Amino acid sequence: LLTAGVIFLLCLLMPLVSYTFSVIWFVFAIGAYLAYSYILLTEGIWINSFYVLTGAIFSGVMIYAAKYVMEGFSRAKLKKIFSVYLSPKLVDQMADQLDDVKLGGQKMNATVYFSDVAGFTSISEKLSPEMLVEVLNKYLSRMTDNILAQEGLLDKYIGDAVVAAFGVPFPLDDH
Repeated sequence: LLTAGVIFLLCLLMPLVSYTFSVIWFVFAIGAYLAYSYILLTEGIWINSFYVLTGAIFSGVMIYAAKYVMEGFSRAKLKKIFSVYLSPKLVDQMADQLDDVKLGGQKMNATVYFSDVAGFTSISEKLSPEMLVEVLNKYLSRMTDNILAQEGLLDKYIGDAVVAAFGVPFPLDDH
């Protein structure tokens, strides 16, 4: 029962906290158990600690491994989602600072960029739908590539318009 209780507590709490705190929690739990075993031993009660320690260490290693794998999957998913909107450098920075992300926004200096094709309506009336899509795709692709190359954040497309921001979500000195 004691073995199951120690392992259950480790398995329950370790995945919920950061790596640093989980290591501290793990060492504390093992230390507390050893201290409890020693106190009982001084009272003449011997507890076989092998199973508890082996189970706790095995569980701890497995939890760390699972946490590492899950964090890797989360980072990969984040990179996949945001790579369309952000440069690879910003996506990496975002993944590294994931714990610092919070809701509610933040006041910062940034540049917001709006762009559209002058006379797009008259151009679109002269082209076939297929040709219009080809021209628009080429234009939007080049604009997107340039925005991402300059570490900008692609916000959205509105027809032929492009909305982007520079200096967000991380400060950029030369935005």
